[in-house]
Parts: sequence; C-alpha cells; structure tokens
Amino acid sequence: MAVLLSLHQSSELKPRPNYPHLNGRPHPPSTAPRLAAKLLGLSMILLTVLVPVADSSLSDIAIITTSIPTMETKMYKFSWQRATFYANGLYYAFWENTGTCEGQSGCLYYATSPDGLTWNTPVNVGVHVTREDFSLTTNSTHAFYTRFNETSFFSNSCNRPLLFRAGALSSPIIWQPERVVKPGNTTAQWINPVVRLDSNNQAWIGYMDNSNSVCGGNGIQVPVVIHSQGTNYAAWTGQTILTTAHSAGWAVDLASLPNRAMYAVYWLHTARNSDLHGRLYNGTWLADEQISPVSDLLDTDAFVFSSGTTIHTVWLDTNTGKLSYNSRTFSPPSPGTWGTTVRIATAECCSNNSFYPIPWTATYEGLTSNIHVYWYNYTHNRIDLYSGLSTNWIGPSPGWNTNQADILSSLTAFHYSSTTLNNATIGVLFIDGSSIRAPVLKYVTENIDPPPSSGPAGGGGGSHIRNL
Repeated sequence: MAVLLSLHQSSELKPRPNYPHLNGRPHPPSTAPRLAAKLLGLSMILLTVLVPVADSSLSDIAIITTSIPTMETKMYKFSWQRATFYANGLYYAFWENTGTCEGQSGCLYYATSPDGLTWNTPVNVGVHVTREDFSLTTNSTHAFYTRFNETSFFSNSCNRPLLFRAGALSSPIIWQPERVVKPGNTTAQWINPVVRLDSNNQAWIGYMDNSNSVCGGNGIQVPVVIHSQGTNYAAWTGQTILTTAHSAGWAVDLASLPNRAMYAVYWLHTARNSDLHGRLYNGTWLADEQISPVSDLLDTDAFVFSSGTTIHTVWLDTNTGKLSYNSRTFSPPSPGTWGTTVRIATAECCSNNSFYPIPWTATYEGLTSNIHVYWYNYTHNRIDLYSGLSTNWIGPSPGWNTNQADILSSLTAFHYSSTTLNNATIGVLFIDGSSIRAPVLKYVTENIDPPPSSGPAGGGGGSHIRNL
C-alpha cells in the first residue's frame, strides 16, 4: 500500500520518491516488513501520519510544430492567463506563431491532440496576438479567448479594443465573431487580460487599465474586472476597479464559485513591491481583503482556484523566497475569512532580474484535491514538481529535463485538471530553449491515479524524470 510518512526530522519538504512501474503507473514496492523493522530502530523519529498516497506519472515529451518568434520565450510568463486545456476528447494548446495577421507581426495559432503526444497540424486563428496579451478558457463544449490587440508588448498601442470570442469545439474550432469588451481609448490600454466563466457561463475578464502617459493619459494603472450580460457576449457591464492602492503593473486572476459568485486576486507583477489581495463578488463586490502577509513581495505570478465553496491561492514571496499557500471557505451569507499563510518550500528564486525571478505555474487537481506546482529550474535545466494542499505538501520532485533553459523560459498548464472518477490529467505547455536561439514548444501530461486504498490522499506518488 502506498503511504506517506511524515517524520519529525525537519520542517523542510521531503522529496517525492521515484518508484518502479507497475501496470504503467509508478507504485512503491511492498516494504511493510522492512519498514516496521527500521522504525523499531529509530527511536528518535516520530511517525505522525500514515495515509494512502495518489500515484502520478509523466508522459513522454511531445514537440508541437511551431514557429515561435525568437525572443518570445517569455510568452507564458503570465502563466495565470492559461493557454492549454482538455475538452471534447482533445488536448488544446495555443501560442503566438510567426506570421502577419491584421497587418501586425504575430498570429494566434492552436493545435489539438488526442493523447498529448501526437499533435495535429496547427491552425491559424487569423488574429494578431503578442506575448502576454491573450488568455484562454473552456466550458468543455466551447473555447473562449480574450485579447488586447496591441502591436507588441513593448509598444504604446493605445486606442485598441479589448476583445472576446467564443468558439464551438470541433476540428477545427468553429469561431463566432469577435465581440468588443472595451472600445479603444486614445489615451489608454487594456492589458494583461485574463478570462474565466462563472457557474452560469457568464464571461468575466480581469485586466489592467493603463492610462498611458505616452498617449496623453495620466499614467495611472489600476486592476479592473468586467463581465458579460449573462451569456450575451456582445454586451458587457459591471466594470469595477478592484483597488486604487497603487499605480503600477497590476495582474488579476479569477476563480468561479457556486451560484455565479466570483473571486478576484490581484497583485503588482513588476518590481516585487506588492502583497496579495482579493475581493469576493456575490451579487455585489465586497471589500478588499488581505490574503498574504503585508510583508510579502510577490513574484510575477500568483494563482487562485476554487473547490466547491473553498478558495485556494498559491504565490511566491520573494521576500522569504518561499512558495506560499492560503485558503478560505465561502459559506453564504458569511463570506468567510482567510486563514494563516502556509510556507510550502523555499524556491529557487529572486535573481537579479527584478521582473522575472522564477518561471512557474500551478493547477488544481480534482481527483485527490491537491494543487500541483511546476517550476522551471533553469539552474539545473529541468522542471520540478510540488503537490499538496494546506499544510501537507510533497516535493520537490524532478519532473523532466529541458534544453538551454534560462530565466526567460516560461510555461503554463491547465487551470483545473481533467478529472474522472478514476484518473486526473494535467497538461503542461512550455517553451524549451533559450531566448537566443529559436524556442521550441513542448507538451507533457501528468496523470494522477487515486490512492490504492480508501483514506485521505497525501498529494502525490512517484513521478519519474523524463529526458529529452
């Protein structure tokens, strides 16, 4: 039986062991007699937890045929925007490909795969995108994207609209006409967009309103959320500024709750000068809430998930150099309160690059109710894994090797796993290659099986490293 042993030896995380394969899945060998004997001889070690652990395995690495613009290895730097999901029996991956669309350099492409290994011929959506200005989601029958149509990430492209589009999932996707969420403004930009759906398929978009001084604006930047009028995606309303506490590079992530509720987290993604805050929407927006300690200084990315009425967040505090976690339960009419921050582990972070200390992403996995964290270990040229929830975490575990990784490499993954009664799958989409050479787009899936017997899941079993 697979077990997780929590020993009072250290407060640091224990590495996830690599187990031999059994029926195509990594399971630990039977070691009960030897383990019992060893415990008798370890009088100074206290065995505190003995619970079944879910088993996980990694697929081979797949290469998706692309032509990614050189120097665009940071395409998934804002990993919370998401660019991959599983629906309608297929894996979907989206990216910016070289080419000219709408008279600008860079086109939105996607490809599909039945298994995450063999990918069909890429499809050009025919619209322009650039780096961190597009976001994807799905409701299992349709794909939805939002994009800000600026020329490049470094341009001062004001007077451009914020756009939204839905498409029926087929091969290829049957796209509806694009809808204007926010018309262009001569002095403003609607950048860093993220799109989510609530429990009624109403679309929500978070973005940064940038009153660009180069375009004649006042230079103020604020985080904003706006939503469609129900499922009428041609009409948008409810524009709300989440906070005016700072004027800097804001990021927003969103998680849907039951009964059309929505939770927004927001932070400054530049210069490491912001803690993590959030607000709950339950028919109306409630007040700003402190999520992380005030002393935290966030990395580029943070993530929010929901499981029923519970909200989970993970982020990297560059002040302590630790991956961090917090949660709260929303129980109407009580909005709930945030708990105590859990420091998951020390991450390789906080280099001299003040805007991008560590590339990482996270997914909520529904089979065993755990969060899976993937971080790009560019020192060792590999992607490492953590998994767990609350105070119970396992890792780091070596995931798979990469070529020529550097601080500008990036990755993204499913927002939520694709989950059945017997299995959960997470797709990870990443850029392999340095910012100097032409980057390569690759894909890996992590497959999670339930614990081999009943009881609470411990958050992960044996993953095995994959070489290129």
